[in-house]
Amino acid sequence: FKYLPNGGSSYIPTPRSIAGKHAIVNVQNKDNNCFLYSILAHLKWKDYEKNRHQPYKYKHYLHELNTDGIDMPMKLDDISKFEKLNDLCINVYCIDEQGVGNVNPIRISKLNAENPINLLLIIGKDHDHYTYISNFNALLQKHKDNNPKSFCPFCMHGFDNRTNGEEKLKKHILECKENAPARVEFPPKGKRTIKFNMH
Repeated sequence: FKYLPNGGSSYIPTPRSIAGKHAIVNVQNKDNNCFLYSILAHLKWKDYEKNRHQPYKYKHYLHELNTDGIDMPMKLDDISKFEKLNDLCINVYCIDEQGVGNVNPIRISKLNAENPINLLLIIGKDHDHYTYISNFNALLQKHKDNNPKSFCPFCMHGFDNRTNGEEKLKKHILECKENAPARVEFPPKGKRTIKFNMH
């Protein structure tokens, strides 16, 4: 999945398909700083455990982030520069504003960090919007699946925690991170047969 957005800007409501998971912080901003608010939602979570979706809570911290030479809204191509200026590691995933389809990786940082900042870009019709992923595993967990899983940030594959999922994930990541990020999806039942029309 390859997508080159213009950059995240003003608020887009959380898609229904993931809203009930309580896995993201969606700051309801009216300006073009949703990327910065999402970063601050991660950095300042201890200060604001409630009402984290309110932009006024983060505005007086904006000066702490170095954005020299970077225009807002933040473009994917500028995130690497932002990482270097602020000594951060940032991954970006995306989903359609209607919640159609799955969450897919569109940018995995080249920096090695144990706890990267994971952002979800909601892709809208007129503009896009960055949000902060506060619980990556909860975001990817299927609604009907009662078995908690640990998910790979590169291929989005889940490992069942009932059978040492976290340990299996650590071993899996060592190999998976060597490849480009991609989510493997199989066709649904009833559409798993390839037919040739021209013999």
